[in-house]
Amino acid sequence: GGGQPVGHKELTGTDLDLTGTDHDEDGAGVTRGDVIDKWTSLWGFPNAIAMPEVNEWLDALPADVVDFAITIAGEHQVKATGSLKYMRAVIEGWQKRKLTTLDQVKKAAKEHDQRMKSERGGSKPARAKETLPDWAQTGATPTATRTELTPEQQAKINARIARLQQNGKTEQEATK
Repeated sequence: GGGQPVGHKELTGTDLDLTGTDHDEDGAGVTRGDVIDKWTSLWGFPNAIAMPEVNEWLDALPADVVDFAITIAGEHQVKATGSLKYMRAVIEGWQKRKLTTLDQVKKAAKEHDQRMKSERGGSKPARAKETLPDWAQTGATPTATRTELTPEQQAKINARIARLQQNGKTEQEATK
């Protein structure tokens, strides 16, 4: 028990817009209440920070446009902690581009999704084909890649090797 039977549903309804400026009657029949309900179903009731912004969006845009923005956020599985930031970005982007109807924002969203898909490539990224260097190819001979030293270059190398070996012997004698 407890409640009085009410013959008219309108008596129990709540109008969130007490200013009388809401955009309830649009083509899709989406109301401010529907927008708040969708937000609530995804992320819980809009808090004291989100609610004024949601109302601003609803004052500036038709309810079906704001509703569609929430739908997009839901499709992208936006978490409650990022919902306000995501919604701001979507709606501000539409407002900068002067998109105000449901058809305009749906077209923009479709173009955005196609652009994102093409930037990702739609599939696995192409891999660079690796090739072996000439010297590792079958049939390559080890001498084919060597440059011959002149007798003068070879003499310099032999002298350096002899000095290094001599230095090594001197160090060994010093540690004994």
